[in-house]
Amino acid sequence: MNDPRGIHMGEMVPSETFTSGDFAGGAKTYTIKGVEMRSLTEDDGRKKMRGTVRFREDDRGWLLNKTNVTCLAAMFGDWSGDWLGKRVTLFCDVTVKFGKDTVMGIRVE
Repeated sequence: MNDPRGIHMGEMVPSETFTSGDFAGGAKTYTIKGVEMRSLTEDDGRKKMRGTVRFREDDRGWLLNKTNVTCLAAMFGDWSGDWLGKRVTLFCDVTVKFGKDTVMGIRVE
């Protein structure tokens, strides 16, 4: 279907994982269907393992950072198996600190 507003920015640069911009229009609620470890390549070429949450309502994953892992553990327990079937609401936080910079980030409630 053609949208009179044109093409949404998210369609121009598709991603396998959520970005903070996916929630700029408002929070969205999802049901956790799985959690996996994923190997990522850093800008300097080093490999890094990151937890990724999968949802029933969307095929993209949510790459976790320490803050969001801590929040999920506080909400549902320390083991990812306890998170399955739980509902979470993700939103864009424009006050996330990344080093000395303030950036947009995904947060959970």
